[in-house]
Order: sequence, then structure tokens, then C-alpha cells
Amino acid sequence: MNTSNILRESDETKAFNAMIDHLCNEQMEKIESMKLQQLEAMARRLAYDDAKELCQEEREEEQSKLEQLRQEQSAPLQEPQEATEPTLAPPKEIPQLSPPLPKGSIKKGNAEARKNFLNAMAFFEPAKKEEMEKKTVTWGGIEIVEALPLPSVEEEQVAAAEVKEAKRREKTEVVLHQTDEMKRRAAMAKELADMKARRFRKIGKMSA
Repeated sequence: MNTSNILRESDETKAFNAMIDHLCNEQMEKIESMKLQQLEAMARRLAYDDAKELCQEEREEEQSKLEQLRQEQSAPLQEPQEATEPTLAPPKEIPQLSPPLPKGSIKKGNAEARKNFLNAMAFFEPAKKEEMEKKTVTWGGIEIVEALPLPSVEEEQVAAAEVKEAKRREKTEVVLHQTDEMKRRAAMAKELADMKARRFRKIGKMSA
């Protein structure tokens, strides 16, 4: 073979090899592109599954909170209870005193008369029984307990003012409790609305 034929065959071989390399590169690019598309599709599927699971959890949590809020709203608010008057204990039976003796017939140291008087006074002021027993005077030759003075007008007014202030404080505490309960329910309702808005935004991004 002459030199020109050898060179021509060499050029054809190079061209053939170049064409094969080009076709191989195209096929490899297609394969890589297909693999990349498959990986992207798999990633999108996994992301979609994760987002769907997250939305399901948020939906269940939202449903639970909504059910709790409905139950609380269905329950009536506690009405302020009017302060009731303190219940008085049933009156005790006043011990019967001995019938008065005729004038001049009371003897010194008459223990029965002193005992009756002590019992009568102890009924009206039980807490100061010992003090009354110690505080005695002599009347007609008999030691008896002094009668305790009645409360003054000022003392009665102070006691009435204290009772009125206690009733007002009780009503105020009930109203404040109801106000806090309404604020808590409003905050829970706002939280549910925010959760719905976030879920809708996520769904919109996934569908875009």
C-alpha cells in the first residue's frame, strides 16, 4: 500500500472513532439526565410524602384543639355568686334562772344564784367565759359577774363596713376570673386560625 492510502485509512479510522465517542457521550448524557430526573422525581415524592404527613399531624392537632375549644365554649361561664349572709348558728336555749327571791331573803355566798348568772352571761359571750368568771362584783352580798357593755355605734359601723368590703372583693375576684378565661379562649382561637393559614400556604407551595 502506498502512503496516501495509509493516511486516508488513518483519517477514516479517526473519524469513525470520533463519531463513536460522540455517540457514546450522547448516550451517557441521556443516561445521566434520566438518572437525574429519576432522582429529582424521587426527591419530590419524598418531599411530598413528608409534607403530607406533616399536614396530617397538624390537622389532627388542630382538630384536637378545636374540639377542646368547642367543649369549653359550650360550657356556660360561671355566674358571679352573690355573697350570702353568714349563716348564724341556731340560738341556744337560755338557761332558766332561778325565780327571784323575795327582797331581803338573798343570803351571802348564795352559790345557786351566782351559777345561774354565770351561765346566762356565758351564753351571750362564750369566748370570754373565763374573763367573766374572774371579773366579779358584789351585789346584795353575792359575788356576780359584771355585765359586759354592748358594742358602740362606731364599732357596729366598722363591722358593717368590713362585711361590705368583703362582699365587694369577692365579686371582683369572680369577674377577674371570667375575664382571664375569655382571654385564654380568644388566644386559643387565634392560634387555630394561624395554624390553618400556615397549612394552606404549604399546600399552595406544593401545588405551584
